[in-house]
Amino acid sequence: MRPLLPIYLFCAAMVPLSVSGQAKTMIVTDQSSQQSPVALTTDTRISFSDDLSKMIVTSGTTDRPLTFNLDGIAVITFNLDSGTDTTLGDPGELQVSNSGGIVTISAPGAIEYIVWDTVGHQAVAGRGEQTVTLDFTARTPGVYIIRVNNKTVKFINR
Repeated sequence: MRPLLPIYLFCAAMVPLSVSGQAKTMIVTDQSSQQSPVALTTDTRISFSDDLSKMIVTSGTTDRPLTFNLDGIAVITFNLDSGTDTTLGDPGELQVSNSGGIVTISAPGAIEYIVWDTVGHQAVAGRGEQTVTLDFTARTPGVYIIRVNNKTVKFINR
């Protein structure tokens, strides 16, 4: 089961990402290249059987859980938008934007931020006034969680 650990970690990291707005999907492709699309909502949960042989997907939109044998999965693809690929927030409120790995945080007053990777290690933290720029270009690609004032944003550094 150890070779499947990256699948577990990837699923755990990707599901909490924002899934509101446009349709978001997860596509599970088995060894015979058959694809099973799964609609993702804010109610979607991915869990694993006690013996770690099956992935179980539950959602408020399905009557019963979808179950996949992990040994039969070749690829899992998530069709999700990064929460910071476009500007978030209304003018006059907190805004977070991304341009090529440079994340800009703007707010009318004080900004207090902390950034973690998906393992839980703190990457950076600090304070600023009105505008803070964070450079992710030299950081390891992956998912980062940015806590700004009282809001949390997930950011994918590519």
